[in-house]
Amino acid sequence: MGTVRWTGAGLAVALALAAGCGGGLTMGHGDGGGGADAADDGLQADAAPAQSDAAVQDDAAPQTDAEPDSTIDFCSAGGPIIQVGDGQNVYEVCTTEIAQNVFRNALCTCNNVMLAGYLETHSFDSNLGPPETSLDDSGGAVGIDNHYSISAGYTNVGGSLAIAGPQSVSFVGYLEVHGDLFVEATATIAGYTRVRRNAWFGGNVWSGGLTVDGDVHREGNVYSVQTDIGGTETQEPVAVAKPCDCEPAHLVDVTSMVDLAQLQNDNAAIGLNPNALKDVLWAAEITLPCGRYYLNAISGLAKITVNVTGRVALFIGGDLNTAGIVEFKLSPGAEVDIFIKGNLVLAGMGTFGDKAHPARTRLYVGGTNDITLIGVGGFVGNVYAPRALVTGVGYVEVYGSIFARDFVSPGYAYLVYDRAIQQVGEDCPTPEPPAGTCTPCTVCTGGQACVGGVCGACSGDADCCGLEVCYNGLCVPLLL
Repeated sequence: MGTVRWTGAGLAVALALAAGCGGGLTMGHGDGGGGADAADDGLQADAAPAQSDAAVQDDAAPQTDAEPDSTIDFCSAGGPIIQVGDGQNVYEVCTTEIAQNVFRNALCTCNNVMLAGYLETHSFDSNLGPPETSLDDSGGAVGIDNHYSISAGYTNVGGSLAIAGPQSVSFVGYLEVHGDLFVEATATIAGYTRVRRNAWFGGNVWSGGLTVDGDVHREGNVYSVQTDIGGTETQEPVAVAKPCDCEPAHLVDVTSMVDLAQLQNDNAAIGLNPNALKDVLWAAEITLPCGRYYLNAISGLAKITVNVTGRVALFIGGDLNTAGIVEFKLSPGAEVDIFIKGNLVLAGMGTFGDKAHPARTRLYVGGTNDITLIGVGGFVGNVYAPRALVTGVGYVEVYGSIFARDFVSPGYAYLVYDRAIQQVGEDCPTPEPPAGTCTPCTVCTGGQACVGGVCGACSGDADCCGLEVCYNGLCVPLLL
């Protein structure tokens, strides 16, 4: 059995709508994945803004230039910082903390994953180098709350795989999991099965050949031409927790966040009109230094360029809907969180950062319309769209991660997860949120678990979020 390494744990944050805005904003993750503790496996752990004519155009749309109410500098280390709370306990969090909480896996779906070709995931750490030099077969976990359907090809997951739905699962090709495997229902695997750590099966298993390096926990029987189990085999009741927490009350309330940003933003500091990139007919370009900005929409037929030179949170009141080219260019060290109240529609090409640093680009979509990722050259970014169907066209490459209601690809899906996103919020200067407010996978910092409503050390994998594991009292991503 291989040695397990770990990177910095993700900081989970419970969010509610800022005081004075009405409603509630909360987020969190699932009931915790895994069974056995991982300890026995040897865990090792700005330039001045350039303004285009579009950016300063006179328009009837209201200019919202209220100064953000924050006791901590928005552009300090670990930002951008936003104020959240439940109306009684108001506190500040970094958008990077939100990213650590929701982007824990290469792929996570509230419902189904449906593929015509193969599914393959890998991971790398952009802090150590580009994927060309640091790609490995570990850390790119896949969580599916309901059903997995694949009509051709193989499944090769560079991390753990959890399928929590009750419907029988058929793998038409071989199955290889570089971590733990969790399957709630009966599984039929036409080809060879290889699990690099432990496996949990809630129903019968039919396989052309089964090799599990660790332990097997099964409720039904295993029917295989050849079976090789490196650890123990136990027949017992098996229940697979949903790896992606998609409870409506736990989802990031993008709508409320955008509504607040319309009233409190830094538009006036750079002369940015909220309609600067709406209905663009000729090429438009704006530059955003560190700050919080609001736009009514990003839309049009021509090329749209957004230069990001620092830590930026961009809030869009409508859709990001372009038929031409939209390009977000990030300067070295810059990062951007894009909160879209409406829908993300890319009829043309969309570029959000570069493949060497996917963790620096995060998109949050509040709408329910389908999202199509154009596969040519690879899509870069981490997409959070728990109410939407995300589709990859043909051979789709994603450098980053996807959190969606459903994920569909009529061709092949190749995802490369950037583990650096699990460290982006570690230097956030905001204080610990109020005590006693945590739920599993929310609020607690520095890899702590929420046990009995109190942040502290984990005692087993079940205390941790989704597919993370417990090692020396910390919840960390599983890397073999």
